[in-house]
Amino acid sequence: MKICKTNQQIGYGSNKIAFSAKICEDEDSTNWTSTRDPKDLCIVEFKNEIQWITDDEKKYVEFKKKIKSDPKFDYSLHKFFSTNKKDSELMVFSTNKKDSDLLEKWYRNSNDQFDIVNELKKTHELNKIGITTTHSGAGAPPSETTPLAPMLYQIRIDTWEKGQVIKGIPFSPYNMDSEFSKIPNESIITISYLVERCGKSLSNIILDMNDSKISQIGKKIIEFIDAYVDLTNELNCDFKPNNLCPQYNSNNEIVSLSLLDIDAKFYIKNDDANFRNHAKVFMKFMVFSYFRKYNHVTFPDWGISKASVVKMFIFFYDDAYMLYKYNPINMLWNYFDGLNPTDDFEYQFMYYDDLKMRFPSAPELVKGFKYSISFIPEKRKGGSKKSRKYKKKTSIQSRKYIFHTK
Repeated sequence: MKICKTNQQIGYGSNKIAFSAKICEDEDSTNWTSTRDPKDLCIVEFKNEIQWITDDEKKYVEFKKKIKSDPKFDYSLHKFFSTNKKDSELMVFSTNKKDSDLLEKWYRNSNDQFDIVNELKKTHELNKIGITTTHSGAGAPPSETTPLAPMLYQIRIDTWEKGQVIKGIPFSPYNMDSEFSKIPNESIITISYLVERCGKSLSNIILDMNDSKISQIGKKIIEFIDAYVDLTNELNCDFKPNNLCPQYNSNNEIVSLSLLDIDAKFYIKNDDANFRNHAKVFMKFMVFSYFRKYNHVTFPDWGISKASVVKMFIFFYDDAYMLYKYNPINMLWNYFDGLNPTDDFEYQFMYYDDLKMRFPSAPELVKGFKYSISFIPEKRKGGSKKSRKYKKKTSIQSRKYIFHTK
């Protein structure tokens, strides 16, 4: 069955737009193909045009990939080009001023090509990993496995020549490497993909739920975080409600959660058990703090304690993590601004030096986030607190988020 996008925009992110899908009236080979009902699908388009650089430009591609995979190198580049001092790590690529100028041009070039490819690969990878739920008792349904990310069905590359678009033929995500390798050097392209559609965003419906449903959702989120970290050995530093993909049953109850808007630059991997424990605490603190500040709902149970969050801050106050541009502390500062907790949302990403200057020690860091930590509910004898809702609404609540229905 051929699938086309409609004109109905159902969501957007900082670099992409999602459209609902429909059955096509023609058999054009550039249309999408699926056996799924179009209402269960959406078509996502990355906004920016990309001037593609092939692997033939080996030094450039190597340089960009190293930035993406090596936080210390990325930080060294930032330092190098902001202070104009030599750094021994850069000598691998640069030995004179002419080369240094070229590297700076490369460094400041758009990262869209690498970010988009990494996002598509990460989505495809996480869809192949699943959380298995086993039911017990007589007559219980069979076990179910829910993937960590929505199914990515097809990808399409469109080429732009003289202001005219030449649509590509959609291909399977399993063929990503071979299809991307065919793109001619310096071609101007745009990328889109066909993906499983999520249910309504939790951010948009949470205020309409009663305490019982809010508690159920909180439990689902906690279970998802624990399973996700155990399965992947990863910390998702941008784990917020808008990046969750819920699916509902006919009673409007959440039956599963997965991730969406999977930007690989926000992930840190480490198979150490201590890391996994703190990763779980961070993700729970992040998502429930976000609900509290931007959706004005405080869940009755966050699955963490204030003491565990303090230990988490101390653990991630370490060069091994703080050298990542989007490290846990940076992301929490960006969203919750520990010293100015009532300010409206504003991006405030800081590099390593800025973070160290603002928080010269781990105790100073904990002190800076004292306000946000104070909202963590402490369990009481006889049960947890009820959820708290606030009447105030911000512009963030009215946003539509990528993949979610209106």
